[in-house]
Amino acid sequence: VRILAEGVRSTSPGARAHVLVLELSAVDALENPGALAVECFGPVGALVQYDGREQLLALLAVLPGCLVGTVQGSRDEPLAADCVQALTRIAGRVVWNGWPTGVAVTAGQHHGGPWPATTNPLHTSVGTAALDRFTRPVAFQSMPVELLPPAAR
Repeated sequence: VRILAEGVRSTSPGARAHVLVLELSAVDALENPGALAVECFGPVGALVQYDGREQLLALLAVLPGCLVGTVQGSRDEPLAADCVQALTRIAGRVVWNGWPTGVAVTAGQHHGGPWPATTNPLHTSVGTAALDRFTRPVAFQSMPVELLPPAAR
């Protein structure tokens, strides 16, 4: 992996992220797929140069489960549908020609995906389904009503 471009580091106090664009070849990425799985927070992007459809699909096949996958392209691009289909298998959210939004507890937000992005793709870390992460179902069998929690009476 090599640095293709790097933004100016801030000298202001506090944590400040700077832009970083990385580059690697498909051959290198396929030989060391772990390089594609390094999680980065902030404005970091990795460009992987590939030769043809088969190499691109091989790259997408080695990606682990992730929160978001983005396709930058045009509808008439022959590989667009392949990319969307591949990302649908590994990402909790697939973005077309945009950037992932911030996360919020709203009905339209999902931020999950298959392992290792999440331990349970049914419960997301944001969106209204996120509330389920903080609940634990308990069954009461043959319990006298007066011993039930007030919400269950």
